[in-house]
Amino acid sequence: MKKIWLYLGIGVVVLLLVLVSAGYFLVIKPKDLGVRYTQEDVNSVNKKLGIEYNTIEAYKTPSESIKISGTKNVSTKINQREITALLAEHSKNWEYSPLANTQVRINSDNTIEVSGKLNSGKLKGYAEATDLPEQYKKAIEENADKLPVSPSIYIKTELSVKDGKVSEDVKEVKIGPVSLDAQWFDDNQGFVSELLEDRMKQAGINADSLSFENGEMELDGTIPESISFG
Repeated sequence: MKKIWLYLGIGVVVLLLVLVSAGYFLVIKPKDLGVRYTQEDVNSVNKKLGIEYNTIEAYKTPSESIKISGTKNVSTKINQREITALLAEHSKNWEYSPLANTQVRINSDNTIEVSGKLNSGKLKGYAEATDLPEQYKKAIEENADKLPVSPSIYIKTELSVKDGKVSEDVKEVKIGPVSLDAQWFDDNQGFVSELLEDRMKQAGINADSLSFENGEMELDGTIPESISFG
């Protein structure tokens, strides 16, 4: 009988720990990378890229909420404040952007850090709108509802692109308080690279060369002429 109560007690403690840990996802704020942008940074990055932005007033499905048109050559350097500003503007203007409060920092060793909030309620709409490959779309459909509503995320990685091919070396990934195994990313670099290449393609970006050096992202390639958000 004592053993039964002991097992029940352990079970209750474990359950409480699980519930408390789940709560951490909701209360942990994104890591502050110290990157702040101003309207000047928004204006600067828009001038460098020269993309025309429009608003879609009415749409019925996620796939109708974004339209990427045209192709134009680009050769430019964008600093971390401008990258953060660009992501913030996209998040603000597109209903199905799954990221919010995003900051990007480019370090002296050329690693990049990204932090923010992941809105799991928008993942299904994002997957449909951006034509995510079927295997990933299915995984989102099966698991998005199980995720906390807006967990914080943090990524530290090395990243470069040459002739459209992504090279990455993931150092650290955290969702809420949980650190993901960096070794998994090492063992599945092909999977991660293919996903990133697909995301760039869907965004209308074709990078002959993309690198992060000296606090800036340097991009040579083609980007869209216009993007419309709803």
